[in-house]
Amino acid sequence: MAIQVTKEIYSFLVQHILDMRDRKISIANNFSMDYEKYVNILSFLNSYIKSVEAFLEKVDIINGVHTPPFVIIGSVVEVLDMRQKKHSFIIMAPGKSSRYDQANDGYETLSCLSDAGRSLLLKKRGQELTINKPDGQLVGTIERICFNMEGTY
Repeated sequence: MAIQVTKEIYSFLVQHILDMRDRKISIANNFSMDYEKYVNILSFLNSYIKSVEAFLEKVDIINGVHTPPFVIIGSVVEVLDMRQKKHSFIIMAPGKSSRYDQANDGYETLSCLSDAGRSLLLKKRGQELTINKPDGQLVGTIERICFNMEGTY
């Protein structure tokens, strides 16, 4: 069975990938003084882009509810830990601002380049995961994924 997404989600993901292609060099250039880190970040971004492109090649476009298929850069993600406590994150690209930055409604901002941010990328709703953060490890399940379809993240 093919994966199904709405036209709006499909279009949003296509635009997201175009944006990431345009920005990947400028993101990696922030680390140009450390060649190994520069190459690793560029490799990560290329792999991320290819993963989303591979997903888009397999989808059927349908009408219906706009349900994000997985976590991308710019997503708001809610994780329910083993004690049933909700943790909310925003996965940010370097150099991007978020409408949540001003509100600070309990959202923790994670860089897409951090271990914690990377551990959430491309994960699906209901998927169990472990997030290694500087303040400790979080084990939980992804409860909700939200894309900011307005384009600011």
